[in-house]
Amino acid sequence: MKIAHLADLHLGKSVNGFSMIEEQKHILQEILDIFKEQQIQTVCIAGDVYDRQIPSIEAVNLLNWFLEELNKESYEVFMIAGNHDNGDRLSFGSSIFDQMHIHIAGNFSGTVPAYEMEDEYGSIVFHLLPFVRPITVNRYIEDENEKAGDYTQAVQKALQRDTVDPGKRNVILSHQFVTGTQVDENGSEELTVGGLDQVAGSVYDAYDYVCLGHIHRPQKVCRETMLYSGTPLKYSFSECSQVKSVPIVTCKEKGRIEIAYVPLHPMHEMREISGTFHEIMQAEKSEDYMHVTLRDEEDIPDAIRSLRQVFPNIMKLDYDNRRTQQAQHSEMAAEEMSHSPMEIFASFYQSRTTASLNEEQKKLMEDLIQEIWEDGQ
Repeated sequence: MKIAHLADLHLGKSVNGFSMIEEQKHILQEILDIFKEQQIQTVCIAGDVYDRQIPSIEAVNLLNWFLEELNKESYEVFMIAGNHDNGDRLSFGSSIFDQMHIHIAGNFSGTVPAYEMEDEYGSIVFHLLPFVRPITVNRYIEDENEKAGDYTQAVQKALQRDTVDPGKRNVILSHQFVTGTQVDENGSEELTVGGLDQVAGSVYDAYDYVCLGHIHRPQKVCRETMLYSGTPLKYSFSECSQVKSVPIVTCKEKGRIEIAYVPLHPMHEMREISGTFHEIMQAEKSEDYMHVTLRDEEDIPDAIRSLRQVFPNIMKLDYDNRRTQQAQHSEMAAEEMSHSPMEIFASFYQSRTTASLNEEQKKLMEDLIQEIWEDGQ
């Protein structure tokens, strides 16, 4: 069975004041063309379908059009809500959509919906787990001692309510932040400070393929068959170097999964450029979305208006010179002065690993800091 893995469409999103709706319509049309070329049978959309809890009319119309196009081709569609979605709104009319082979899980309601399909290799079961928090799952747990205390436990306890036949091929859609995932600094995701929303990848061990959403950088995590598809478009300048694509997952016999990536081509790329005002005004004209950094020591009057002659879709303008560098260093020094050495190290550790220090690591660092402090007295 050939499965297309999508996530984080963020329909209706604006970036730096620019509406992405036309970009999204373009990329969804390209995705539909890829589905035909690849002879896709099943489409999985792993959350953050919309960008906001109350989506715009344009976003609702765009999703309506996309689902109509998927239905015309008789694809089996599985879709879950992410943290940006309102589960009730996303799953409106879901019982009717079920009859059209479009299956939507908006909210966790105490069970994990599962849908079984057949192909030449036998049964394949799709399990739908929308985004959950501990409070979401704890509503269905009466025993106070059994309630989830963190996100790993929340997902674990939710999946305990799922029925997984190990003899069949099992695919799960989930929208969570799995420990070990690479996250771009200043990326466009919404993550909990301190990594409190992280989920251990081991909670998905029973599933053959894990169709993840939530993280915008495409990547494998924990194992070859646990994958974030990433966003189909770049929504932040921190994503400039990323190659966006559609993962095509071919599930053959149990234990044999092949993954291919079909690259996507946006209407407008997202790029960064730096130089003096004179140098940039000599650059080749482009309609790409631009982040321009000027290296002139003095601010250029009404620079952005002039730069739009070269880059009509300029999104962001910054300066990088002695004044801005000095201001940045002063801000960093003030920030460091307001935190203890332990807090600074913990922040650095998390920025590099996406994980928080455990108790043993904290104790080790506290002892080391104390030893250094005493030696310096």
